[in-house]
Amino acid sequence: MPTNLQPASTVSAVVLPATGNTDDVLSSLSYGIYNTTAFISGAADQVAYTYNKLGGRVLDLEITPAIVYNAYEEAC
Repeated sequence: MPTNLQPASTVSAVVLPATGNTDDVLSSLSYGIYNTTAFISGAADQVAYTYNKLGGRVLDLEITPAIVYNAYEEAC
């Protein structure tokens, strides 16, 4: 097994941010069924919830806010 590994990067290009952005929600949804202010705010809040729940302060979560927004839409 090789022991001299030299990765091109030690930081992932895609890391979930600690908070969501309400401006990006509607353009990220697969179905676009929900367009109320309450849904958009809730979707943005789900990014912070997911970040904290999965340990974003300790780990780099390699998912995008759009993935969280889509999962929230499907759950609703």
